Amino acid sequence: MNIDNFSIKTKVFLITFCILTFISLTYFFVFSRLFMQVKNDVFNDYKALIQIEHQINYLNQHHTHRIESEFNALLQLTNHYQKLVINNDDLEDERAEFDVANNIVKFSVQYVKTSKKSNNNLSNTEKKRLKNKVERFKLQLANSINNAFDIIEQKADENLHKLFYFEVLSTVIFFVVTLFLVMYGINLIIKPLVLLRAKIEIFQGKVIQNEIKGDEVKLLVKSFLEMRTEIEDKQKQLNTALQQAKQANIAKSAFLANISHELRTPMLGILGFAELGIKKFESADKDKLYKYFDRIYISGSRLLLLLNNLLDLSKLEADKMEFDFHRYPIDKVLEDVLIELSSLISSASVDIKKEYIGRHFEADIDKTQIHQLIYNLLSNAIKYSPKGGIITINLMEESNNTVKMMISDQGIGIPEDECQSIFTKFTQSSKTCSAAGGTGLGLSICKEICKAHHASIWAGNIATPAHGAYFAFVLPKSQLT
Repeated sequence: MNIDNFSIKTKVFLITFCILTFISLTYFFVFSRLFMQVKNDVFNDYKALIQIEHQINYLNQHHTHRIESEFNALLQLTNHYQKLVINNDDLEDERAEFDVANNIVKFSVQYVKTSKKSNNNLSNTEKKRLKNKVERFKLQLANSINNAFDIIEQKADENLHKLFYFEVLSTVIFFVVTLFLVMYGINLIIKPLVLLRAKIEIFQGKVIQNEIKGDEVKLLVKSFLEMRTEIEDKQKQLNTALQQAKQANIAKSAFLANISHELRTPMLGILGFAELGIKKFESADKDKLYKYFDRIYISGSRLLLLLNNLLDLSKLEADKMEFDFHRYPIDKVLEDVLIELSSLISSASVDIKKEYIGRHFEADIDKTQIHQLIYNLLSNAIKYSPKGGIITINLMEESNNTVKMMISDQGIGIPEDECQSIFTKFTQSSKTCSAAGGTGLGLSICKEICKAHHASIWAGNIATPAHGAYFAFVLPKSQLT
């Protein structure tokens, strides 16, 4: 029989039944024996002495009709009492009771003999003398019987005290045994619950803490609730990861399409103008050859920029990019970027408006990477600005030892739900990806550069009545490592 297969209700019933049965049987046998011993040692002796006493009273009341059988009955009763004492008691432990029993037998024999002699035909003097002896033996016999009663009462008190002490001791023992059995039974019930809670915590990836105390059922319920919550959270995370994977797959497809276009377009330009140059090498004038070489150079530069962006992003994400931090003014980096983009600004017909708040814009930066950060953001603004639009650059020295730069345009803006996702690699705004092209790498590189500089970057839309988008980043002046 495997008790582990039983229900908790059955286990509790079996344990309780076994405990009560054990206690009942033990009390029945032990206390029955004790009461029988008290009865044998006390009540039988007491009964025998009462019978002796009644027989003596009978002889005293019927002295004129004393016959041989009545005297013999007295002797039999005294001998019976002596045998009870011998059989029930230990000679060494109950010496006084043995002595009293012997005295009762001795005095009863003397009493009977003297009483028989006094019934014979004797002189008055002799009868008187024998009568005095009979009274003396009767008195001694009565005293012995009283002593026996005292001893029996004392013995009864001692037995009752022993019985009381035994009852107290047995109660303590039974309490301890019952407590042990109950704890054992509870352990049989609780142990599977504890093991189940441990397995749940292992499933949750927690470290098993055996020192935790409390209601095991409540702890188990708590573990179940935590596991359910964790499963729900993991389900949500899984759904989120699935959505992200789907979006990444869509972004990957869009990136492959864009990157194919971005790679093919300059490559076709390079091959096309190179082919024209080869065919018209002898007949073309220098201006046309210069134009062919210039287009080849522009297409090659565009292709090289794309490859450099891919290489830089992979290095940044793998923490392989080496940064050279030096104290340098950010406004000077901005001026260098504006000079580099001057031709693009001119061809796009946009105006640049600069607003500086503060005087100290020095920070610990990697000049080359911050240059690329500002270049990407500003070229993005130029790319999506309408002709005649204004691009505003705000450079602010903030009170928390940081420098903030915000670049805003008057373009088509960014959907509100895409202000964070556009910094993900291969991702472009749904408003721009179909019209302006691009690979979706520029903003991802910006985000990684800011991360390396412990800076934050974000995007948003300009509130009405104006329109357009803005990109901002906050850069700490000091890089603490």
